[in-house]
Amino acid sequence: MQLQSNQKIIRQGTDSGGFLFWTVAIGAFCFLIFAPFSRGLFNGTQSSFDSSIFAAQIAVALTTMFLSLRLFKLDTAIRSLSLVHILWLIPLSYLLSLFGAASVYSAMYSLWISILYTFVVYIGAVTANGNFGSRLLSIGILISSSIIVLFGLMNWFGDASFWGLFNWSEVDGQVSKTYRDAVLIDSNGERLTSVFQYANSYAAYLLAVILAVLVIMVGAKNRFFIASTALLLVPALLSLVLTLSRGGLVVFPIILVLVLPFLKFSRQILFIVHLILSGITVLLILNPVTELGLELQNNFSSGTALQAWSIVIAGSVTSGALSFVIQRFLSVKVEGRLAAFDDKKMTMLVLPLAAVIVGALGLYLLLGNTGFVKMLPDNIQTRVENINLNQHSVLERGTFYQDAIKLWKDYPVFGAGGGAWQTLYEKYQNNPYTSRQAHNFYLQTLVEVGIVGLLSLLLVIGAVLYHFLRSYWKKPEEDRYPYLVFYIFAAAILIHSFIDFNMSYVYLGAIVFLCLGGMLASNELSPYAWQEKMAKSKARYIYPSALVIGAAVFLFVSISNLSSNNQYNFARDGAFGGKPLDEYYDELNSAIGKLKHPEYVDLKLQILNSLYNQSNNEQYAQEAEKLLSEMKEREPYYKTFVYRELQLRSAQGQFEAAVELLEKSIPNYPWDIELYEQLATTHFIIGLNSLQAGQPDAANAAWNEVASLLARVNEKAAYLDTLPEAQLQGRAFGLTPGLALPLGQIAYYRGDYAQAEQYLSMRLDPNYDDAYDSEATLYYAATLTKQGKGDDGLIAELLVRFPDNQEQLTGKLEAILSQPVIGQ
Repeated sequence: MQLQSNQKIIRQGTDSGGFLFWTVAIGAFCFLIFAPFSRGLFNGTQSSFDSSIFAAQIAVALTTMFLSLRLFKLDTAIRSLSLVHILWLIPLSYLLSLFGAASVYSAMYSLWISILYTFVVYIGAVTANGNFGSRLLSIGILISSSIIVLFGLMNWFGDASFWGLFNWSEVDGQVSKTYRDAVLIDSNGERLTSVFQYANSYAAYLLAVILAVLVIMVGAKNRFFIASTALLLVPALLSLVLTLSRGGLVVFPIILVLVLPFLKFSRQILFIVHLILSGITVLLILNPVTELGLELQNNFSSGTALQAWSIVIAGSVTSGALSFVIQRFLSVKVEGRLAAFDDKKMTMLVLPLAAVIVGALGLYLLLGNTGFVKMLPDNIQTRVENINLNQHSVLERGTFYQDAIKLWKDYPVFGAGGGAWQTLYEKYQNNPYTSRQAHNFYLQTLVEVGIVGLLSLLLVIGAVLYHFLRSYWKKPEEDRYPYLVFYIFAAAILIHSFIDFNMSYVYLGAIVFLCLGGMLASNELSPYAWQEKMAKSKARYIYPSALVIGAAVFLFVSISNLSSNNQYNFARDGAFGGKPLDEYYDELNSAIGKLKHPEYVDLKLQILNSLYNQSNNEQYAQEAEKLLSEMKEREPYYKTFVYRELQLRSAQGQFEAAVELLEKSIPNYPWDIELYEQLATTHFIIGLNSLQAGQPDAANAAWNEVASLLARVNEKAAYLDTLPEAQLQGRAFGLTPGLALPLGQIAYYRGDYAQAEQYLSMRLDPNYDDAYDSEATLYYAATLTKQGKGDDGLIAELLVRFPDNQEQLTGKLEAILSQPVIGQ
């Protein structure tokens, strides 16, 4: 009797009204609608990304506080409400990793995000706890999806300003009708990214949208829902193709096979029919839409844009109308004919197995020498033809994964803290690539929170999936589909995250955890005995009380962090805008006092170094040294601090200390050629100072270190030749212009002018946009003069470029030419 009562509450009474319910629902809906337009809340652990994430944390904390108040009134004898508590294992794992974190700030930042995700699970579990709430939440997700898809296409067609209502420019005084990088141009051409600014993560999101739309189409009885979802299918499929995401194409059939078994056989047939129909439509309109879109990227014309939109709308309406007719008038006959087959066990697996075969055939058409690919637009044809295991993106991901395992082995149990990959990857990297993401959510989690954290994550996902599977089949068929939408979004993004960093977008991560909460809300299982006992006692108020207090603390921290970020932005604008120091320095100190973000501290170090350079006041140097010492404890791998300390040591004339600093830093960044360049330059300066002090032997000793350094660099560079031919090596490494300058200068002083000419010619830069450009020109001209060659007007051009420094430059050239040769 108690169970029946609970089930009645679950299905009818707990979700359909009341101020607190609608407050939570509206909070969730606003998050779904507005949050994506802040670059998908990308977690870049850089100040430029922080404000949007802090604002999202504030919104989620407020919503959770209202949700906590609602929990005081809900019947807590519901099994799903107890299972939600295991989500705290994830923040706990991030908290444990904090004690050995490679970056205290990044670890704290990740802890905050994990708490946000946990709150979001509660929002999903409580909001979707019943038919009305589950439908409302799934509709909210699909409305948000529709906006994101249409917004992406608006950018593809060159105008997302909504007739001038929105200006997407991030620069004051400028106007942009398109969202930044919503169409991203890379080596593959133009790729649609919508709000995410990254095509592969947008593709993962679109996979979920497409499959969710198809599920609603075959499961809905309401004609409006059928029609509206049918209209969205073609734009979503078209957008998926325009992302040029090979990973999306590869993962799509996997997720499809994992979704189909949740439908009975007759509805699987309808599902596939709608998918094929919309797919054919996309193929028919793909060429003109692609060509018009590419044209509009370069030269927007309202007439051309109208033509492009007309094609998309016509295709969507035609396909949608056919799907509506099929679903509205033929689906009943199909289900009637196949009713007997539907009732047989395991029949829901027949079509997924067939889909595997069809998928294999599709891959053969795409990858085999069938000529099918020739029907596609050139940019898409190129991407498809490049799907193989021996191409750079696959090889590079393999390297990332191997390096992640190397990193994890040094922090196996609790990990190296949140943000560990982007903090430490340069120390463990196989070659000088640049990737602040491991391109695998699970390996990145392993690196950050160790085996304990990864097992906690898998336990949470497994528990939710187990509970969902046991509850899903007990529900009446018409009540299942909203919960299936939750499953699709969570599964699509999590599966695609094996090959990309979708979960680094806090919005996508929040969608996943919101849907995990929604999956828990599918509860059809009886409560635990202890739940029924607790529900009748005052102990039932303990958790809602703790949750509201926790949400309030989280709200306070988030507001403080957002305030700190605003103060930093004010100080940064003041510093780089040339304002007096006293107008912004206190704001900067206040920002650092609230939040020791490495970027905030770095700005202060820049200011202190600049003040010291201008005044030689040791107070500034001491303050900078104290700040650097403190930050080395908190952020020992923040490379920018190495350069700030190097600037300070150079200004102080402490070049031996600078050498020690660089030698200690190189093992942490073994492929950063700039460190080697700085080390070579510092050795040269030490040698030059010794020479000017009348100590040629000491000068040679310092300069011999540069030759040894070059040998080290060449040895490492030789390894890069062993990389697979298709794999890119990444950043430059070897004899670079920055390394060639001190080598050329040393060769000049030793009288090896031919060698000096060879090295110095590498460093010449006619743009003169670097402090060392004029130095390279002077030494190169001196080298030519010593060999009896003309300088081809180099010095004349240099003097023209710097008319105010002509006397200084000619004097320096004469000093270089008068320098006697020293032996080695």
